[in-house]
Amino acid sequence: AGLRLSNSFADLDALRTKAINSTSPHDRVAFLESARAHGLAAKFSYSPDFVGDHKIEQFFDSSISAGVLPLAALPLQSPVATNSPRDLAIAAGVMGVAMMARMNHNRRAVKRSRSQIPLVIGGWGTRGKSGTARLKAALFEGLGIPYFCKTTGSDATCLHAPSRGNGVELKVFRPYDKVSIWEHATAMSQAQRLGARVFIWECMGLRPEYVEQLQHVWTNDDISTITNAHSDHEDLQGPTGLDVAEVISGFIPHNALAITTEREMLPLLRDQAARVNTPLVEVSHSDTLSIPRDLLERIPYKEHP
Repeated sequence: AGLRLSNSFADLDALRTKAINSTSPHDRVAFLESARAHGLAAKFSYSPDFVGDHKIEQFFDSSISAGVLPLAALPLQSPVATNSPRDLAIAAGVMGVAMMARMNHNRRAVKRSRSQIPLVIGGWGTRGKSGTARLKAALFEGLGIPYFCKTTGSDATCLHAPSRGNGVELKVFRPYDKVSIWEHATAMSQAQRLGARVFIWECMGLRPEYVEQLQHVWTNDDISTITNAHSDHEDLQGPTGLDVAEVISGFIPHNALAITTEREMLPLLRDQAARVNTPLVEVSHSDTLSIPRDLLERIPYKEHP
């Protein structure tokens, strides 16, 4: 038997390789029958205990891991055949339902967090967004009002101060430096849990659909500021400067209050504010010149406008 097996080893190896690489059950059965004919036996069994790889869990929270890992343990595959379309449909359906349930839970959490924050002040514009957000935070910290502020950009940071307390900075962790608008939902939830009476945020969306989601679906500002509407990100908001200004004007909330220092595109902002029934406070150039120079010099960075 050993001599026969040695003489047929090349043929068996070819059948084995074909069975491994093929998706056809016939190729796998052919290898098993040839192996049995040479005195070899094959036995198939499933392990009743499936232990998930910890490397998988690090990319998901506990709720997702609890749903995905048991799914991976399901014995969907038959001994000699690949998973059928029915098996794939079951797995895809279960994962789809889990994803939809998680999204619905997150939307409800965002709505609940927003309803428990009395005052929300958002800000957007081409330049000066982060500096303006920090000035707003400094104002409420000086008043002793607990606030939570999120700035974005390359160095995203959260600022928080309790009632009559000193503010602290919390760096935003971004896995693999990937940016997601879900950061905003997480920040608003954190603000609610910390008991903030004021939530200050800087718009991190560039595409119009993201701005719509952040402002008009999730946040609905009580007060919004637009520093300016210069030409920038024309690849996403353009192609012209007018298109960019129209996208920025979409940040104005409904039935709230908006403040802007923009001048060139001011007529466009006025029209948008009128459409959403929001008063627009226009800060003129003479107003900005009235700010004492010694006060501006105390700020360690250049302020806009």
